[in-house]
Amino acid sequence: MFGADHVYRMDPGQMLARHIESGAGVTVAGIRVPRAEAKRSV
Repeated sequence: MFGADHVYRMDPGQMLARHIESGAGVTVAGIRVPRAEAKRSV
C-alpha cells in the first residue's frame, strides 16, 4: 500500500520481486537514518 501524498525514491518493482522471491508474508520498506536525526521533527 502506497500513500498518494508521498514521494518515493525506490523502485517498487524491485521490492515486489524480492518479496516474491523470499516468500515473505509481509514486506516493509524503510530508510536508514542516523540515530541523532531519528527524533528530529520535520
